[in-house]
Formats: sequence, C-alpha cells, structure tokens
Amino acid sequence: MSATPRERHPDVTRVLLADGWHEVDERTFELDGHSFGFAELVPTEGEHGELTATRRFITGPLTSVLAVESEPTRSGNVPGRPPRPPAWP
Repeated sequence: MSATPRERHPDVTRVLLADGWHEVDERTFELDGHSFGFAELVPTEGEHGELTATRRFITGPLTSVLAVESEPTRSGNVPGRPPRPPAWP
C-alpha cells in the first residue's frame, strides 16, 4: 500500500491492461504513486447492449496500465477541484 493518497480521475472511461480493454464505471478510476484501481463495467445481454457494473474493483501496479481512454469534462471544471479561472482576454 502506498503512502500517497489516491486521486480520482473522473474522465477516464476505459483502461487497457494486458488482457484487453476494460470499461470503467463512472468516476471510479483512481491513482496513487504506485497503483491504480477502478470499478469495472461489462456489457449485458440485452436489446440495447447496456453496460452494468460488475461490482468488482480491479487494482494493480501502475506499470500494468498500457493506456487509458478519457472524455474531456464539458465545463472545463473537474469535480473536487476549484473552478478554472476565465481565459486571459
């Protein structure tokens, strides 16, 4: 366990590990100085191919993450952080 506190990265939507891409449950991807963790989503059989949380939290060494996919925040503000100041004129 790392002494560095975990920091959430709410914009991460998918993580590439050695066994393939994993869908990340909304706002659950976390990092600290040496490790990562997230709640996984998996596709369910259904008419619309919905995704649902598997209720398992995947964690491991940071070096296991090969890539991440993210979506930009709409407002430019990140939850839990102070709002961005306006752009320079």
